[in-house]
Amino acid sequence: ATQLHGEGRTTTQSKRERLIMSGAVIVQFGLAFVLLTTAGLLLRSFVSALETNPGFEPEHVVSMRLTLPGATYKSPIQITSVFNRLLEQIAALPSVRQSGAISDLPMGSSSNVILTAEGYARHTERADYLFCLGNALRALGVHLLEGRLFAPDDYVGKIHVTVISEGLATVAWPEIGRAA
Repeated sequence: ATQLHGEGRTTTQSKRERLIMSGAVIVQFGLAFVLLTTAGLLLRSFVSALETNPGFEPEHVVSMRLTLPGATYKSPIQITSVFNRLLEQIAALPSVRQSGAISDLPMGSSSNVILTAEGYARHTERADYLFCLGNALRALGVHLLEGRLFAPDDYVGKIHVTVISEGLATVAWPEIGRAA
């Protein structure tokens, strides 16, 4: 009878090597868990952001960024004049319903100010601020709850006019919101 004789491939791992391999597997599973958790949280935040009412209607709005050279346009009156002429030309285009200029798009402003609201209760709040010309707020579909939006004769150097969000009004003057 023929005897089968084979050589098997055997490895001998030391206890230290087995521990290192086990540790590497545990680290890989841990990193995969962290990545999956982070992806889930990002997805949930994205869905939440899509469901949030921004306070304006971004549909059918075209925007562009325009920067005027500071050396040529030094005064607010010069800058306002250029933008007003541009807005007149844009408003004359076919299919344009409203036109306006705004310093930053809503929810993208990098400018903010500390406001102190006096009246019913003194309250300090940090808020973004935007400068508007023409019908910028109407073009964005901002819904007015009370008061008025900006008028064409509200410009730099004239009486200060402010439009605030419902959220800021509720935080700064909560007594008014409860009384209504």
